[in-house]
Amino acid sequence: MRSDQWCSLDGTPPGSREEVWEEILSRTLLPMSVRLPDGAARSFRGRVRRQWVDDLALVECSSDPFRGRRGHAHLATDDDDYLAVIVDVTGREHVAQGGMVVDVHPGGGVALSGGSDMHFEVTTAYRKRCLVVPSRALAEATGMGPRHGCVELRPDNPAVALLDGYLGTLARTLPGMAGPARTAARQAAIQLVAGALQPDPGGWAADAAVEPALRASMDSWIDRHLLDAELSPEAIAAAHAVSVRTVYRLFERNGETFRQVVRTRRLDRARQELADGDRPVAAIAARWGFADASHFSRTFKTAFGVSPRDFRAATVHAGKRGAPRDHRAVPSPAVRRRAGRIAELELAQHTPNDR
Repeated sequence: MRSDQWCSLDGTPPGSREEVWEEILSRTLLPMSVRLPDGAARSFRGRVRRQWVDDLALVECSSDPFRGRRGHAHLATDDDDYLAVIVDVTGREHVAQGGMVVDVHPGGGVALSGGSDMHFEVTTAYRKRCLVVPSRALAEATGMGPRHGCVELRPDNPAVALLDGYLGTLARTLPGMAGPARTAARQAAIQLVAGALQPDPGGWAADAAVEPALRASMDSWIDRHLLDAELSPEAIAAAHAVSVRTVYRLFERNGETFRQVVRTRRLDRARQELADGDRPVAAIAARWGFADASHFSRTFKTAFGVSPRDFRAATVHAGKRGAPRDHRAVPSPAVRRRAGRIAELELAQHTPNDR
């Protein structure tokens, strides 16, 4: 079984950093040569994390500026052909392959053929994610043949935006992902890559194979925007370049609504805040979007079987006794859904219908 890897230049003598950095990138990405700027060896920093999604390599890389190339000598060491899909998180990079030069900047990316010469230069300190896909895997899943030369992945392409978000989510969740889930994640990643390679952004549409990745990206987006007063199906649809109808469909497939999911997650955050601080219950209710303290108390008791004040008192008492606090325990899905439905009914008269 392939093992995940963490590599960095921490502790590497300045005189060896260029050589070690080249070896790290060649081992975790694809064979290449690198050069550090003159006089930069003493302060140059570089870090790489590689995780496997079956036969796909997901590589996160951050470093100071440097340049590199992949030529004939490097190509001869590879028995298989690969596609390297790079998405920039921060910083900038210039990539040249097959007579085309791409200026890669945050939110955008480039797809490179592993079977052709290429040159690149990282011009500012940067962080990127790279998915290395065997060409045969792409062909088997999508019918796409080997690609030669680079393809710019524009940030205004909805499929590129979705791929960017999905790779970030995948990088965070892979360590706890079991075998079957990794296989499903692999298929979703390949379909998203295929969508990102389409030349016409308007011609791409999510299919069944991509929907799990799209839902995972939406869940992650919701977690990051739980405090936003304007959190809505329209907002999440715009962020993912899909229709509001698609948002509704993805949540309904699991017997949920968008509002139920948001309400349940806000309840979880409010519960944690009750246990960890002394903010008034009414302030917590307002912070997490409940109409008032009474509405919050009713919804909280339905979900957790105890009022917010009694929950806080029990948690504080347990802490004084030195007993472990279990306030992070999650109620059953059925209880969570029931609380969400009750909250939804109570809010219906105050808010527009967003399913």
